[in-house]
Amino acid sequence: MSGSDPSSRRACCSSRWRCRWRPGVRKEWGFFLVVRQYAPGAGLLPSIFNYTGSTFLGALSMLPGGLGAAEGSLAALLHSQGLDTADAGSITLLIRGATLWFAVLLGLLALPFVARWLGRPKKVER
Repeated sequence: MSGSDPSSRRACCSSRWRCRWRPGVRKEWGFFLVVRQYAPGAGLLPSIFNYTGSTFLGALSMLPGGLGAAEGSLAALLHSQGLDTADAGSITLLIRGATLWFAVLLGLLALPFVARWLGRPKKVER
């Protein structure tokens, strides 16, 4: 099946809602897998609530990337559900490093190349 063919996309998922919903759950699923390494009895729904809630609180803080607010609320939510402070902090740093800081690092690495590409004089044909 080709990914660009619209008919294959319809065959892949039965409804438009499911196609739009599925990519947004990847981070939450990854978060759940990390939490399960620290707390084997952790559930999927509390993990989704923790990650989504902390992301929402980070957005409410109106800071770039929710800096501080997202990390603090995620660690607090994990701690309130029974994880000790060290494990909650480790999970928070690991998840934020994988979801936010990896993209920031990638952007910083690409910045000189993009700046050089944008700064090239364009050839004008007459």
